Amino acid sequence: MNPIVEALLFASPEPLTQKKINLIFDEDPPNLDTCVEVLTEKYMSGDFGIEILSVAGGYQIRTKPEHDIYVRRLLNKTKEQRDKNRRVKIIFSKKY
Repeated sequence: MNPIVEALLFASPEPLTQKKINLIFDEDPPNLDTCVEVLTEKYMSGDFGIEILSVAGGYQIRTKPEHDIYVRRLLNKTKEQRDKNRRVKIIFSKKY
């Protein structure tokens, strides 16, 4: 069950709770706290760039603070490219 819970943590736009887990699984839902304990040990024992945090009554995967600068650069570059593409579309739409 841990890989499924890990995928749910990754994909969830908001903190994942046991209540949400119970809604997702038809039968025998895993215990979120237990899965998070196992995953946290995994992330702490290896060289991973992510961690699991307890947030607002649930859990979220996030980038470890020491890697934050690189994620910010990625997001800024992505935003810059989106803005550039938008400007190009505006220029071409005005020409035609």
